[in-house]
Amino acid sequence: MDKPSSLEILRSHHRKVLADLADVDACLASPPLAPGTADNIRAALRQLVWEMDGHMRVEEHVLFPALIACAPSSRETVAILLDEHEDLRRILHSLLRGLSEPAVDSSGSSSVLWSDFHTLLREHIRKEEGAVFLLAERMLRPQDWRDVEEGIRRFHPGAAGTESEESK
Repeated sequence: MDKPSSLEILRSHHRKVLADLADVDACLASPPLAPGTADNIRAALRQLVWEMDGHMRVEEHVLFPALIACAPSSRETVAILLDEHEDLRRILHSLLRGLSEPAVDSSGSSSVLWSDFHTLLREHIRKEEGAVFLLAERMLRPQDWRDVEEGIRRFHPGAAGTESEESK
């Protein structure tokens, strides 16, 4: 796999996560007491957890270290993105915990958390696409791209655009 293919897989992960965001938004647009709404939201959030965890692990364990090795000046940007990964995980897990109660949170705190999560995730993806992926495309070596490919297979098997899904 070459660098455009590896980057396209990472970009496809972003597109999938944005689609998952739209699924949760659709669930939240349902009347609060609609049967199954909380279950649908939980299912969509679990899908987001799965999509994001694998993708972020590829970045954290393979892409970001390779980028820092090739472009040490990227260290500060990577540190910001890593902090955002932690914030995204924390907020997403808080949302799931809030929905684990028998009654969906009526205080509105889930709505605020969802808004924070939604905004942070969209901005985070914009940063990665607009800066990190472009820099990686220019700076990473062929071995780095092979490592990214292996990281995708190891940390996010079966995700959209990966070889294991295409072979199904």
